[in-house]
Amino acid sequence: MVLKLCSSQSAAKEIAPTQANPPITEHFLAPTDDVLSRDVAPDFTYAVWDSNGKICILAKFSTSFKITYPSIGGEEHISVNVPEDAKVKGRCGTFDREPLLELSWSGFRLFMAFTVVNPKENQDTWELLSMELLYDTTNPLFDGATNGQCKRHVKQHF
Repeated sequence: MVLKLCSSQSAAKEIAPTQANPPITEHFLAPTDDVLSRDVAPDFTYAVWDSNGKICILAKFSTSFKITYPSIGGEEHISVNVPEDAKVKGRCGTFDREPLLELSWSGFRLFMAFTVVNPKENQDTWELLSMELLYDTTNPLFDGATNGQCKRHVKQHF
């Protein structure tokens, strides 16, 4: 089975970004496994390391996305879980650039952008700002889908 992975360019054609709905997929995210000596991330977490090998994003969660799509027989639903072994990319944050976390697995890409909680207090406390899920309904997971194309779903304001 070959699974097609949407690129941010193909999904952006379908849903044009706006000021209220900015695309977080346009940011370059570097793989996090190219540091020679780095902190060890706890088991069952998603981690991003800075250039010194220090963990700058450490996320531990499990989630399931319920996706509704049109099919030959009417509306269909699938549930997709983020696997513990998802490939991780990311970017550490500064006070003028938000940290980003990208998880990818078998035909899906999940992007998460974070924002600082109290910037005036110079704390390194961040919260989820937006989340974006990319997938392609031409993949066999979407059995009988009638509108095979890349999809982009964005959730903001948590």
